[in-house]
Amino acid sequence: MTYAQSLRLAFIDWRLLVHGSVRRQHIIDTFGVSMVQASNDIKTFIAEYPDATEYDKSEKQYVPNGRYKSVTGWTPHKLMAWAAAAKAGVEWAWG
Repeated sequence: MTYAQSLRLAFIDWRLLVHGSVRRQHIIDTFGVSMVQASNDIKTFIAEYPDATEYDKSEKQYVPNGRYKSVTGWTPHKLMAWAAAAKAGVEWAWG
């Protein structure tokens, strides 16, 4: 797995924990990857953590399966601080 893909998988974890859902478009908008790459990232996340998420057909998005815990072991507070830094353009935030 490349470093870039590991960052996108961490982002999926963050979206599920903080926002309660993730769509391919979230990955595309945040990282500027193609639709195919975003799909592959979600497939990889599901392969790595098969019990973490499920697809909500009515909303066309992935949602946490049951009582979700961060697969990276991060707390919501730490993940939100990390995401805020990334949004602000802090270079180390997604690394």
